[in-house]
Amino acid sequence: MKNIHELQAVQRKLFEVTFENKADLDAFLSSGLNIDSYKGKQVRVSVQGDYNRFVQETAKYQIRSIDMFTQNLEDIFMDYYDREGSV
Repeated sequence: MKNIHELQAVQRKLFEVTFENKADLDAFLSSGLNIDSYKGKQVRVSVQGDYNRFVQETAKYQIRSIDMFTQNLEDIFMDYYDREGSV
């Protein structure tokens, strides 16, 4: 079993970003970030560890709001053991 710091490092966070205009959303979709879903002027991005890249990309556009969702403990363990089993 890994320590709590290693589990926190693998925790995936979801960011729901609402753009001021659709053109910015369309440009953001080609950023190479892990896009979970998008609709209208809103996109949901999955970030695991590389927060600087996410911040740099979003800083390029006019943003109306950003909301963050974290994985619950059960999801973290499931993701961790899925990866351990595939190694």
